[in-house]
Amino acid sequence: MRPPLRIGVVGCGQVSRVGHGPAIAADPRAVIAACCDPDDDNRSSFAKRFGVPRACRRLDEMLDAEPLDAVVIATPPMLHAEMVGVCAERVGAILCEKPLAVTLEECDRIIAARDRHDVLLHVGHSKRFETGFAKIRRWLQAGLIGPVHQIDIAWHYYMPDLHAGFVGWALDRLQRWGVDLRKKYGTWRLEDPTSGGGDLYDHGPHYFDLLRFLLADVESICCQARKLVDGRAYEDMSVSLLTLTDGTVVQFAKSCHAVGRPSGHEIGQIYGRTGRIWFEAVQEYQRRPMRLRVYRRRNLFADAWTHIRLPQGRRHTLYFRQMRHFIDRLTGVDTLPSFWEPPWSATAEDARLALAWLRAAYHSAEHGVVVRRADLPSLGYTGSLGD
Repeated sequence: MRPPLRIGVVGCGQVSRVGHGPAIAADPRAVIAACCDPDDDNRSSFAKRFGVPRACRRLDEMLDAEPLDAVVIATPPMLHAEMVGVCAERVGAILCEKPLAVTLEECDRIIAARDRHDVLLHVGHSKRFETGFAKIRRWLQAGLIGPVHQIDIAWHYYMPDLHAGFVGWALDRLQRWGVDLRKKYGTWRLEDPTSGGGDLYDHGPHYFDLLRFLLADVESICCQARKLVDGRAYEDMSVSLLTLTDGTVVQFAKSCHAVGRPSGHEIGQIYGRTGRIWFEAVQEYQRRPMRLRVYRRRNLFADAWTHIRLPQGRRHTLYFRQMRHFIDRLTGVDTLPSFWEPPWSATAEDARLALAWLRAAYHSAEHGVVVRRADLPSLGYTGSLGD
């Protein structure tokens, strides 16, 4: 048997602790050979939890110390372009978290580094690996609910002002006791002006990519965005209206102000001529399958949804399936069932196009205009639009 792949993890925060780290540890074909993070707490806790033999503060230190077959880059997006460039020179495969970068120019640098060094580069648009979305894609391809004309998605995490009032006082007290919930829940995404954007920027790329993957390319976007907490650098609520090339209208609402459970809720409906699909994507760190049900014309008599049971167990959840696919590509052995034709993973070009539409959403919100496909080159996008 070949020795396990040696994978390095760059960035030991929340997504690595509960997503990538457990997924690598669960696959006997790979080991976490090294990790790096400038935050002492993140680095030491990650190394201890996963038995990582080499924990470094800096990326170059990790690459100099350990021969690696692949790296997972799970740092904030403003660091991705530089880190992908460095890793592409030294390592043969990279899984980089989304958003791929802050600007389209940085995406171009990443693509150039990939091509120059001929490395495998996957981008962490992990919703492509959710079994529920795999089933939805097959249904839509088979015409289960007829031609689709409308999609509604509401994805909200309740995150009020975490520095004011009783909440701020309580979190300050916990931080003095060594429990930093602000860091745990990643408030830098809303407060760091170098992050590239706010709540929409962090989560919008998932669905801007997924819509193309499930149904059709984006034709136009109109967005309204607001910043309701003054101390935040960017928007904390938004509503985007997208039209796809097949005429489907999509409403995508994203907010930190919908009062509810801390893990949030992510609910959508897909409307077709002869039925509709309802889904709730459970917060990915909980390692549970989506909730999925269908209502078709034959359901009218009982006025009841048909509930769909999806595969259970953490090995069927998106981070585990994404990592299995990444390792499959490295080993040349396919272990995942063929829910749809490969390749599953988003390419850097897919991620760049998702970022282009994200930037178009911000342009729309700022200037009060509809941005269409023909407008993207004037906003800096020059790649393929999926024609």
